[in-house]
Amino acid sequence: MLLAPALAAIACADDPPGPSRATEDYVPDARVGYDARSLDGSFEGNQGTGWDTCHTRTPSKIGRAESGGSEGSAFVTFESGTCDVTCAPTNPSSSHLYAWFSTPPSATARMGLYFDVMSSGSGDPTGVLRFYGTDLLCEQDSVLAEIELARLRPSSGWSTRCVTITGPGADTAIGLSVSGGTYRIGIDALRLGPPCHAGS
Repeated sequence: MLLAPALAAIACADDPPGPSRATEDYVPDARVGYDARSLDGSFEGNQGTGWDTCHTRTPSKIGRAESGGSEGSAFVTFESGTCDVTCAPTNPSSSHLYAWFSTPPSATARMGLYFDVMSSGSGDPTGVLRFYGTDLLCEQDSVLAEIELARLRPSSGWSTRCVTITGPGADTAIGLSVSGGTYRIGIDALRLGPPCHAGS
């Protein structure tokens, strides 16, 4: 079971080059609080109420913890492993799950996709977190961003991270998957805001 101490650190992609940002690529300039205004990414309701799982072809074990989230009580969990429950190599989607837009965002503008992450595994997690633009049926998706888990530097407490993406409103939902390597992580409070860094 993943435990959730208080929100600990803040963290975004597209950082300017240089030694001060070399290990903090996903730390945003400012933390954007969760408001559910355009994306229902808190996983509080049951599946089918703002979020759902996908029949995926991406190996991993996913679950939902009922308490300890960074926003509200619930959050989703990902653990390295083989295909489990809704996973099969012939399924149409790469996403493990998705959260749909309550208010469509811009289909062209650059925006920050903010999320909270924590690790409950032993050692530093390895693998890749991917965000997708997807439809409401998980039958098609395209990669918006992919991030090595090690570069997120997740800890045993919740940390806010961010990646700048372009035109999320061109799709109807944001999908995500975690795969490869060894990991046991939680993700919560997906939300959209300004680009992660000034000038990005």
